[in-house]
Amino acid sequence: MAVTSKLPPLPLPQIPIVDRDGRMTKEFAEYLRAIDVLWRGAAGGWREYSPTLTPGAGALTAATASGRFYQIGKIVVVHFNILITTNGTASSYIDVSLPVIPNTAFNNTGAGAEGTTNKALRLKVASDKVRVRYYDGTYPGADGNILDGTFVYEAA
Repeated sequence: MAVTSKLPPLPLPQIPIVDRDGRMTKEFAEYLRAIDVLWRGAAGGWREYSPTLTPGAGALTAATASGRFYQIGKIVVVHFNILITTNGTASSYIDVSLPVIPNTAFNNTGAGAEGTTNKALRLKVASDKVRVRYYDGTYPGADGNILDGTFVYEAA
């Protein structure tokens, strides 16, 4: 059975790709450069940031976090990695700081996974953070847990 889309095809610009001599046209080269700039981002592509972790209750004894983000205009793509060496008394959820303040008028969500159990994570963007819980709403932290998440949101 063939899978078909009911959406109309994406319109592409009507520019010549090659000239009479078989060389790439100047217009097509400029089009490719524009796409490259879009994908790399005006600010130089992926950028590192150091997320701050805040549990809903208690305290993490030992945890590290790293993150990367990519911004094109108001679209922000974020990936984080958290290693909870020793959970301590932390419970409820873990808030991870964001690299760019979000537009809070929209409900932004994302997904991830805990690397030890492969249990799914639910990510909810709010004010200046993303709230991390297991898919079922329970706390994702334990000694040795690795939390990986990726999400997209609109900047303020």
